[in-house]
Amino acid sequence: TTVPPPVIEKQSHSKEFKNDEGKTVFSVDVEVPQITGNCDESVMKYINTLSLEMFDDACDFAESNLENAEKFMASSGSDSPWSKKITVETTYADSHFVCFLMKEYFSIGGDAGEPVWSSRCFDIKREQVCTLFDFMVDTDNPASGYEILLNDILIPAVRKDFEDTATAIDETAYERFDQIFSSESFYLTEKGFVIFTPKNRLNPSLSGTYSHEFSWREVDFCISMPEE
Repeated sequence: TTVPPPVIEKQSHSKEFKNDEGKTVFSVDVEVPQITGNCDESVMKYINTLSLEMFDDACDFAESNLENAEKFMASSGSDSPWSKKITVETTYADSHFVCFLMKEYFSIGGDAGEPVWSSRCFDIKREQVCTLFDFMVDTDNPASGYEILLNDILIPAVRKDFEDTATAIDETAYERFDQIFSSESFYLTEKGFVIFTPKNRLNPSLSGTYSHEFSWREVDFCISMPEE
């Protein structure tokens, strides 16, 4: 019998921060994933509590920047408050894993520009946050498998993705992939998984996020979805 995936709902949380005159100087809007069913109670509480921290962290950021926002609005003659917005997408969910992709937009009164990506992959059975190390075929030496992933799979993929563009990636960047890419910066998909990193880590002149999706089939010699 196939166990159904958790029931996931998207909740929206928002808050406005005002100055002494009652003028809004910072606004926060955060989408938060919440599991509401088909999941063990303790796991549900664990995941939901961690997810809600995104809103708390955004509010803490706003409070620590209220003075900066107020001074900027006054000096620039702007009525537009600073803002932080986070959207969330469920990229994968089954009875073993749930994975969320967050995109964070920060604005100082104008266009927010490119979002900053982050992700969280949860192992429901073990009640913990996963990294790519948890998917390595060589469970006795996952660090070795991760090194193979970076050197034998990711570097050729990045070279190919940029070979037809006008933007060159400095060769020294390929020697620092263990610093440029993080084992936490990934998310699962129905096909396999996506690894991502800010493009400016590959080339300082670039903006936005670089991402590449791999199917399990093309990387199964070093990384795979754990069996039930």
